[in-house]
Amino acid sequence: MLHANELPLRHLFINLDGSTSGPNSFIGTIGKQLQSCEGLHVVTFSKIEANLPDIDVNLLSNDQKYLYEVCISITQGLIPPDLANKQPGKLAHSRWLTCANRILRLYVGTAKPSQSLVELAEFVIKVYAPTWFDIKLMPSCRYGPQHILNMIKRCAYLEDDKKAIVFRTIQRNSFFAHSENVLLAMLQDERGHIQELALRRIMKARKTNKGKKKITSANFKVTVEEFPCHSQAVERGVKLVTEASSAVCGSKARDGYIRARIKSRTEVPKFDTKSQFFV
Repeated sequence: MLHANELPLRHLFINLDGSTSGPNSFIGTIGKQLQSCEGLHVVTFSKIEANLPDIDVNLLSNDQKYLYEVCISITQGLIPPDLANKQPGKLAHSRWLTCANRILRLYVGTAKPSQSLVELAEFVIKVYAPTWFDIKLMPSCRYGPQHILNMIKRCAYLEDDKKAIVFRTIQRNSFFAHSENVLLAMLQDERGHIQELALRRIMKARKTNKGKKKITSANFKVTVEEFPCHSQAVERGVKLVTEASSAVCGSKARDGYIRARIKSRTEVPKFDTKSQFFV
């Protein structure tokens, strides 16, 4: 879902400003200005209306917290001095979160922003950021279809030509709009009649519903594993496997290394005192 959320921003950016020219650079005017945007003084700027979900910023990383705080500040029309002095994160094409941060920092530091910059800032605040924090708040796979639907709704304000770019990208990456994932979301819905509708669809597909028994939400209970709808957990797993491959040899040794690391991090997620370094 995080990947599906970043691609519309990426394609919209390329359409408005131009493609990339390296691992952390662009060929367009806006892209080149992103490199040093944190050095600009904050100027008077136009507010951008948007609805961001309430979230505990203490649960966010520095880059994520910056995005949330700068979005809130732009909707209010005022950037606090401490936020203006913060670093928006390094520019890299593998980290479009920091690219979004820099787009907003450039927006509030430009006296007369171009139409393209305004459109990019609006998209970040109205579509990219709300969807990102929705995914953060509701990471389970059962919320995937809901995130896709909300993303589409948030793009409704776009003009037809920009909407075509964004919707084409969403369509190519809408894994969670697959009928099976929609049924999964319906089974976990709080409304009983939606759950019942999902079950009827599944039984009809399996050709096991002969119509001899009335199905109600009280007749069944479905429990879904809390698999994430985003790839951060997978990325953490890839990093851990890489560490294990560098430290030990053999599949059995790697498996033991990984299991020991996971157990250790579960029991002691961080060291608070020096005494925890000793057993």
